This record gives sequence, structure tokens and C-alpha cells, in this order.
Amino acid sequence: MTVDFWTQVAAYFRNTPHVLFEIFNEPQGISPEDWRREATELVSVIREQGARQPTIVGGTEYSRDLSWVLETPIEGQNVVYAAHIYPAHAQSSWAYYFGRVSESYPVLITEWGFMEENPSAEQPYLNGSAVGYGQPLMSYLDERNIGWVACWYDDEFEPPMFQPNGKGYTSYGEFVMDQLSQVP
Repeated sequence: MTVDFWTQVAAYFRNTPHVLFEIFNEPQGISPEDWRREATELVSVIREQGARQPTIVGGTEYSRDLSWVLETPIEGQNVVYAAHIYPAHAQSSWAYYFGRVSESYPVLITEWGFMEENPSAEQPYLNGSAVGYGQPLMSYLDERNIGWVACWYDDEFEPPMFQPNGKGYTSYGEFVMDQLSQVP
């Protein structure tokens, strides 16, 4: 099914240069070897349709772990590796999971964020702050020229950028807007 999807989508968007492809969100329960094989196939399917846009390949363990890339990168052009990094992922582990990879390959943080005002009981890995997590992460990314995206513009999905009903920003939303305002 995924191969059929990418065959159709890549063919449709192959001449649309501002479209990026992320082949699969948060692979988990799969070994790095098996995921590399699957990801290589999907990147090949996309390229076979004539699409040359950047193609994003997430790490294993819910896109947290890119360490396998150093030994067995995906072959091909315009492959970008995605990591999802949250407050529960200790800063001391960032080099292992994605920092060292960024020294040789493009890395993009496609999910990150924190919940400060209303800590999540359902998703405690999100509980953090701008001072304890956000700023150290941005500094780490800036020092290594690693890009990031604010992955959801929402007031419900955690971590939300807005207060309920869109009435103002959460501290995470304020932090994102502040970071974006600093981009030249």
C-alpha cells in the first residue's frame, strides 16, 4: 500500500519543487536494518517517478534514533534525515541520536515541542519548558546548522501552540513565534 501511495503521489508532484516528501512518520518496532531496506525502496519508488525533491527519512524509535545512518545511509540524492526530539530525550543523548549524523548528512527536526502550562499526564515526554528544553535545543541546532519545523499549528494536539479555542499562544507557541521572528 505504501509503495502504491508513493508511486501516485511522487508522479503527481514530481514537477512541484516546493513539495517535500516524508516517506513515513515515526517508524517503530522495526530494526534499523529493516527500516533502511524499506526506506531505500520507498526513496527509489519516488525517484522512479521522476521526483527529485528532498525526501525525508525518519529515524527508528518514533523517528528519534538516526545513529544507524552513519554506518548505512540511504543511497541516492536529496535524502534528508528527520528526528523527533522532545523534553524527555536527554540533551546528553542528542549527539548520539542525531547530532553526529548532522556532521555528514542533512538533518531536519520535524517534531519537537514542550508543554509548560498544563503538563500532559497522557504524554509526559512532552513536559518541559522554554528555558530547560526549548532554548538548549535551538542552541544545539543552530550550532550544527540543523533545520527544524513547527510541526502543528493547533490548540488541541499536544504540544499545542495555542490556548484552547485559539485564544493566544501557549509558552511553546510563543517560543516558536520568537524563534521564527529571529530568522533573517
